[in-house]
Amino acid sequence: MANKNKVAYGLKLVHYSIGTEKTGGVIEWAVPVALPGAVKLGRDLKTETTTFIADDSEYHTFNLSSGDTLDLNIAKFTDEFKKNVLGYANGSNGELIEIKGVQAKPITLLFQEKGDKEDTRYIMFNCVPGAIKKEWETLEPGKPKVMTETISLTFTGIEVSGKQIGLVEVASENTNYKNLFTTAPTIAVAPGI
Repeated sequence: MANKNKVAYGLKLVHYSIGTEKTGGVIEWAVPVALPGAVKLGRDLKTETTTFIADDSEYHTFNLSSGDTLDLNIAKFTDEFKKNVLGYANGSNGELIEIKGVQAKPITLLFQEKGDKEDTRYIMFNCVPGAIKKEWETLEPGKPKVMTETISLTFTGIEVSGKQIGLVEVASENTNYKNLFTTAPTIAVAPGI
């Protein structure tokens, strides 16, 4: 169905689904978990253009995607996310410890944007997070400033039926819209695509 919105704004209901690799390299996605405090999500498209020269001219041009970079800015990442996705651990006194050199688990990001007519939900399959970036700074008396956290992710998508799937836009009339944040994300390519 066509998106009815003329404009879109806002970011909310960010969720993540942890991927587990099964036999044959297939990734199975878990039921999504809420990641509250979404501030901003940016996407930097990484494409490479290659030109094939024949007959003394530009015969054909290929545009190849090499994985996009996402920057997710959150008020504060949950301890659950840090432990289950980034490999943090609890110390003997209950402290939360970042373990260096641990490979982060692949996740699928799900989120919602508001539009002038209806809300739209999105799925970004197979994102690999890096380390959390945070800055600390002193405060001026009487002028509180919220310090947020950011994580960069490499978004490569997944292959389904021989097609590389990137961003998935889910409109309110789509059958998976209502349960998108409560069931494990899946995708199937419609015949003829």
